[in-house]
Amino acid sequence: MPKSKRAKVVHLTKTPKKGKELTLRLYANIRACIPEYPYIYVFSVDNMRNNHLKDVRSELASDSR
Repeated sequence: MPKSKRAKVVHLTKTPKKGKELTLRLYANIRACIPEYPYIYVFSVDNMRNNHLKDVRSELASDSR
């Protein structure tokens, strides 16, 4: 029987970094959307396990970008 990967500890120093280009691409996408929409809301959520936040995200996803 294979070992469970759930109990495996991964140190944060061994995880790949997201990098500067991801941030620059996000800023470019936001700047590109400025002329298209009258209002732009930008927010980030660290933990999307909350069901209320999932509902809000699904409602906003239908008319975004």
